Amino acid sequence: MVPDPVRPGVPALDPYRNRALALALALLVALAASGDALWRSMFFFAHIGAVLLWQPVVPQRLRLSRVQIILIAGTGAVLAALLSAWILLAWTVLLTGLTAGQITLLAPRAERSFYLGALAILVVMLFLLIVPHLLPEHLQLGLPGPTATAWIAGTMGAVLLPVSVMAWRADRAATGGNRSRAGEGNAAYDLVYTAWVVGLLFLLIFFGISLMALTRIGYLQSMAITLIGVSLLLLAFSWVSLRFQGGADGRSGAVLPALVSRYI
Repeated sequence: MVPDPVRPGVPALDPYRNRALALALALLVALAASGDALWRSMFFFAHIGAVLLWQPVVPQRLRLSRVQIILIAGTGAVLAALLSAWILLAWTVLLTGLTAGQITLLAPRAERSFYLGALAILVVMLFLLIVPHLLPEHLQLGLPGPTATAWIAGTMGAVLLPVSVMAWRADRAATGGNRSRAGEGNAAYDLVYTAWVVGLLFLLIFFGISLMALTRIGYLQSMAITLIGVSLLLLAFSWVSLRFQGGADGRSGAVLPALVSRYI
């Protein structure tokens, strides 16, 4: 079959989707490491643009009207101007969920590896560079200091270099090295997995901060205890769901428990 031609006026962005996400991660790291409000707003606005070039929800070749483009740009400008720790937290959690939704068995191996690396960067950034800024003064126990924060940001910037190479390889794998096949190799997006990850991250943040407030222990210790507790809870739920799957033939209404077990 002859591939559908690209419609006039619609840029062929598919071959660069994963590299757009790598650029978005670099801008987010620069934002988290910057202390100047103006630079943070500029980095965030550029970051939103890079994410829109990558996003897996809306078809890449959907033609947007001028009104829609203006609304999108205006919304990004407003978010950048009103940027706060809470907005950055909600945005980063959402971006982490969207990235996790791309890690499916249908994706090429190079693409899965890239998204796993991007997911690791987002999770580390979330818990070491973003969440600590939300804590009130009386809960700022055991937080990374300015020197440690600078080292974390620098290390993440260095890690972005091999991740960017992985993004290039993922784009090559998704398009088969041929730009005319762009979009054919993209794996299906898993919205349910995104919802799971977003809910889990908010659960970890909420219980971690609550544990700090109740026990007065340090931030890293609280998050570690919360992570272990939630992990054990998920393992227990997974075991219970497996017990209710029924026979190996998949009968007896075992489809829903099997899906729940897989996501857990």
